[in-house]
Amino acid sequence: MVDYVAPMLNKIDIHVERRLTYELEERKIKANREYLKAFGLVNDQVQDFVAKVMQLNSICQDMTNKIQLNKAKNARFIS
Repeated sequence: MVDYVAPMLNKIDIHVERRLTYELEERKIKANREYLKAFGLVNDQVQDFVAKVMQLNSICQDMTNKIQLNKAKNARFIS
């Protein structure tokens, strides 16, 4: 990092380098927190979607079972 910034500044001492490093670390932490927050929101939405799909699958399975049961009960009338 210092090699990148050095041409822009006349003099880089250990204190400047330390401050720059600290600032970059703080920005990185902030970006990671924002990413984590956004990821949490997406995860919540995905989990909600999964729950709805599972509920829909259960409803469809119940309907399939009822159809099969009615088909078996009415098979003698259809033949």
